[in-house]
Amino acid sequence: MNQPGSQIVVGVNASVKQSNHLRGLWEKVEQYERSNEKAVIKVNLLYHEYEQVVMTHDRRMGDTRCQWVSHLMSFLDSKEIKRKDRQLLFEYVDGQLMQMQDFPFLYDPDMLRS
Repeated sequence: MNQPGSQIVVGVNASVKQSNHLRGLWEKVEQYERSNEKAVIKVNLLYHEYEQVVMTHDRRMGDTRCQWVSHLMSFLDSKEIKRKDRQLLFEYVDGQLMQMQDFPFLYDPDMLRS
């Protein structure tokens, strides 16, 4: 007993449900966008605080570390240290250089070349 009007009503009800569902999804999207905007603001504030408070210390520590590694590298050619000690020193310097490579923005590679 399909009446022509009943299918239309079902179709309208379905489109209302779809419309409500889409509206709910858009509200979630808007909510997530607001949340992301707040997160971006928070990240920017934290980075600004990092620049103001910590970055100069990080750079100074990076410069000191470069000087230290450069100083240690000067011993790698020394004939006075034993082969085993030279190997250990080489491994230590290599590890330091690998760590420095992971954070290139904190270190000045020109300091190691000198």
